[in-house]
Amino acid sequence: MIPIITDLLSQPGVMVGMGLGLCIGFFARGSLSQDNGTEDVGNSEDDAEEDGWDECSHATLKAYKQLQQKNKTLLRAWEMNGQPKVVVKTEDEESLLDLAALGREAGLTVSLIQDAGRTQIAPGSRTVLALGPGPVCLLDQITGHLKLY
Repeated sequence: MIPIITDLLSQPGVMVGMGLGLCIGFFARGSLSQDNGTEDVGNSEDDAEEDGWDECSHATLKAYKQLQQKNKTLLRAWEMNGQPKVVVKTEDEESLLDLAALGREAGLTVSLIQDAGRTQIAPGSRTVLALGPGPVCLLDQITGHLKLY
């Protein structure tokens, strides 16, 4: 194994994959305001759930690209450990922004996704956040109170 990765993995409390790993999102189901202030009820709950998983994929890919440029060693370590991901949910966009701010303060990779508005979610809505990778204890401090999605 590459010595840098071995050193990284031997540090206590580091679970390298958690971050692309921590994909946080709120997925509105049913009624979201469109530009005209009306409700969109045209899509089913199943479609909303699929859109949420798509958004998580976008967040993971964006975080991956960020790590390619900023920290290739951490990226390689995450890849060698199976690229684990944990998906949790939050209540609203404001909570998502608060978590993004905490992640930035902690020095984690932060990937915030804005919806393009091609489905029932209003254009520009921030829907998903990917945090990390990073130490489990740090990620738990930021997101440990959230429930699994």
